[in-house]
Amino acid sequence: MVNRSQLNEYLKKICGAAIVTPCVAALVIALQYLGIFQVLEWAVLDRFFRQRPQEPPDSRIVLITIDDDDLTELGQWPISDRGLADLIQKIQRDRPVVIGLDLYRDLPVEPGSEELVEVIKSTPNLIGVQKRVETQVKPHPTLAQLNRLALADLVLDGDGKIRRGLISVQTSLNSPVELSLGAKLALMYLRERGIEAEYIDPKRQHIILGKAKFSPLLQYDGSYVRVDNGGYQILLNFRGVQNNFQTVSLSDVLSDRVPEGTFRDRAILIGSVAISLKDMYPTPYSKSFSNERDLTPGVVIHANLTSQIVDAALGHRPLFQVLPDPLEWLYVLVWSGIGTGFYFLVIETKSLKKVSRKVVLSTGLIVLSLGTLGSGYLAFLAGWWIPSITPLFALIGSAIASAVKRSQKLQRLASLDNLTQVANRGTFDKFLLQAWERNINLQQNLSLIFCDVDCFKLYNDNYGHQAGDRCLQQVAKAMCNSVRMTDLVARYGGEEFVVILPKAQIDQAVRIAERIQSNVQALQIPHTYTKAKSEYVTLSCGVASVNAKSDDLSPKELIERADRALYQAKEEGRDRAIAYTPKPPSD
Repeated sequence: MVNRSQLNEYLKKICGAAIVTPCVAALVIALQYLGIFQVLEWAVLDRFFRQRPQEPPDSRIVLITIDDDDLTELGQWPISDRGLADLIQKIQRDRPVVIGLDLYRDLPVEPGSEELVEVIKSTPNLIGVQKRVETQVKPHPTLAQLNRLALADLVLDGDGKIRRGLISVQTSLNSPVELSLGAKLALMYLRERGIEAEYIDPKRQHIILGKAKFSPLLQYDGSYVRVDNGGYQILLNFRGVQNNFQTVSLSDVLSDRVPEGTFRDRAILIGSVAISLKDMYPTPYSKSFSNERDLTPGVVIHANLTSQIVDAALGHRPLFQVLPDPLEWLYVLVWSGIGTGFYFLVIETKSLKKVSRKVVLSTGLIVLSLGTLGSGYLAFLAGWWIPSITPLFALIGSAIASAVKRSQKLQRLASLDNLTQVANRGTFDKFLLQAWERNINLQQNLSLIFCDVDCFKLYNDNYGHQAGDRCLQQVAKAMCNSVRMTDLVARYGGEEFVVILPKAQIDQAVRIAERIQSNVQALQIPHTYTKAKSEYVTLSCGVASVNAKSDDLSPKELIERADRALYQAKEEGRDRAIAYTPKPPSD
């Protein structure tokens, strides 16, 4: 059965944990909102993408790639207008749903510019690109006149990687909404299947497209902090790199080496994958920024966005979702609580030895840390981006904070007298030596008050030891309430107490001693067996002081002087404070 003291101790521990857990969680969340963990969260997200089981190739999209071998075979770059017109015609004969031309064509490349214009006019499902955000590149004039354009702009994070997809941009309130290439191809592909976008909340820009609900990225979504979310952006749920799409080389198409039906009913993207053309970007799949072969071509990024939108609309793969802020805070708070709870569980397991406890604690924290990452990965597989580093820091931080708090408590307990909760003899000795050194260095005064509870043995004998303990506790509390913040009250032994008063001259120390006496008397603890004149518990006090400029004393001699003054106070009738007065030298 649990007794009252054990219950109180248990409740104190619960309260301590209840303080540590939310404080650590709040600190970690604040650091998160300052962007401290943003880069680490991005790195974990990138790792999740690389560790995720490889997706099968998207059969609805075909990439016509232009690599360095194609450039060699062409013998020129850019490809001539006649060559481009021939390419589009060969693709169009296979009746694709849409053709996305991820090549800037703002200037004619002879020969064949008139032929290209005619092909563009006769290919209603051909979409060209322009660049509108930051730097601008104009589109082909004919495509602009026919309004068959999309944006080739990509959105880079602060570390230079692409993790967001741009859906659309509206440069001003009166200007039309312009779609990105990936979004436009996806919408045209879905329109052929009777799926159209529908605004369900124009103010918040929530859109229903088939089985998917699209919401624009907010500044603090996921682990982003004050992200530039201009336009309509979403988190990219990459299908993968170039291998995750069916690819056909430009040379094979121009040389009629592509089987019939390859492009039929598909979305086609034409773009460069040649390293020499430098249309390459870092993505979560890029381990190195310096190795160009580790980068992802822009046309593949557009294909990923198209694939993601189509998949989401058809219910095949989910869009990435993020937790609302209150749930994210709760998630961090839970992991902070787990760290605190686990620490106290291990510490309070009496069967564990000291070394075993450290091993269990460190091993358990490692396992739990992997749990924060594992939870994030499982959520990622389900289409959720939840923080991993933030709860990890909350977990470890709460365990460390709990350890520090416990260590401080143990140090405090080691420095206090168990009964009266004032400083013990060991703490008194250390404090006196420190005060003595400061006194010498700064040439200041240092005073000491020795206090003794009058006739305490008679009190114990007549009222009992439990009453005696309560008496000492009350006296100690009254003494603490009587001194300055810089002073130290300590239990010297038995019913004797001592007060160290840095920077106090003798007259100031005497006044504090008298205040201590007055406050103890005000307690009115009955003591009818005392030999003092009062009927209540009283104190006798001896006061001594040393001046580093004029006195050549040791700490031991200062204590002896205060002790002599205390005995003088007792000899003169108790219940008084006496200052030590040196005896005049004898003749």
